[in-house]
Amino acid sequence: MVLPKLLVALSVVTAMLTVDAQRLRAAQIVLPLTAFGQATTANGDGTGFSVSEGADAVFSEYNVPAADGVGEQRGILEFSTAGLPTGATITAVTLNFSITLFKELPGPFPHRPEIVFFGYAADGVIDATDAAESGKVSLTFGNLAYEIIAQGSDAVALDPIDVQSLVATTPAALGIMLYNGRTNVAAGFATTGEGAPTLVLTFDAVPEPSLPTVVALVLLLRPRRGARP
Repeated sequence: MVLPKLLVALSVVTAMLTVDAQRLRAAQIVLPLTAFGQATTANGDGTGFSVSEGADAVFSEYNVPAADGVGEQRGILEFSTAGLPTGATITAVTLNFSITLFKELPGPFPHRPEIVFFGYAADGVIDATDAAESGKVSLTFGNLAYEIIAQGSDAVALDPIDVQSLVATTPAALGIMLYNGRTNVAAGFATTGEGAPTLVLTFDAVPEPSLPTVVALVLLLRPRRGARP
């Protein structure tokens, strides 16, 4: 009779573990900005970038023709993933930022900066490869650019599916390259102080086994003495 009882107990514990796994715990984490830099090139073809790490603010602009030797600038932001639990399922992502410089071409239909937020698995160290478009994914919904309309605080919702694909590679940081798709306009992003950008992730995490489940496991696995068939 020991074996049937053991099988019944095992099935009960398995059911309890299944219930625990289905009790998803909604949580939120703010990933801190741990590295940032400014990529600049005199070219207008997206090549030849040099990088200045620790720039405040970082600018995103595309000049045709080049202005004062600057053809294009791209901002680079990297956020540490150290506090993100393993196995978390990301359900929402918001990038909060502050615009310190805003340049538009006024008119009946103003020409304003349109930013594409390119994401990549980062290592926490800024270099010229972080400025390239290759190997990156557009994080905005529908791959649409986000229009900057004024100076001040702002926020953009990013696609959690794309962010999840980057997190799945377990990088040291999540990187965002700020690409301006419109010519002769510019946006400057604060990187320090109260206006420093933050990346807010909402996610579902599987909690630790509940106390009843742990107790059931202990009882199931403890040695049995004097058991009779």
